[in-house]
Amino acid sequence: MFRNLFIGVVILLTFLACSKESIEKPEMYKALAYFPLEEDAYWIYSKTLITIDAAVDVFDTTYTELKMKFIGYDEELEHSRLERFTRPDSLSIWEAFDVILIKWDKISMHWVEDNYRYVKLTDPVYANKSWDGNIYNILDEWDYYYSDLNTTFGIDDLIFPNTIRVEKRKEENAIQYVRAFEIFQKNIGPVYEYSADFSIQSGELIKGNSLELILLKYGIE
Repeated sequence: MFRNLFIGVVILLTFLACSKESIEKPEMYKALAYFPLEEDAYWIYSKTLITIDAAVDVFDTTYTELKMKFIGYDEELEHSRLERFTRPDSLSIWEAFDVILIKWDKISMHWVEDNYRYVKLTDPVYANKSWDGNIYNILDEWDYYYSDLNTTFGIDDLIFPNTIRVEKRKEENAIQYVRAFEIFQKNIGPVYEYSADFSIQSGELIKGNSLELILLKYGIE
């Protein structure tokens, strides 16, 4: 009888442990699904740059457009190439802006911009997963993390039904406002980006800049 009781207790504990593991296991996604890289794929964004320097009476807002185009793998560089172009408005001709190098290792997407290597995305995707986006460069540590998984993101008249957010920085106090995050739509790629770094005095922004990118169009050329 005691043997049967012991076996019953073991089975019960095993069941409870498995149930707990099942409940606590986070829902996971593949990062590559949120930044698919197909040759000749392109993304066009509205770009808003705000620059403030109150000491010299600078309060500038610049509106342009930015285009990214995936070129493909460069065997010499051992990275994929993403070329970027800029123009002042939709009626103007695109001009070359810069080149981004991209490389997927086993779990992470490396993004090389201005000779700085960032970890833009990492597998698997699940809520609150964090990593140091600057681990491969000399900049200060930034704790990226995933949030708002599988949610609808809307801005202006645009609606994206299945997105994830990568939070990069968030520091708000009496003397500074620092914010940086990106939104990725499944099977499309980055649809929104915002970054800001301002000094504050008496509740007013006195120096710094912000950048906002909003996806306007995407496809294959």
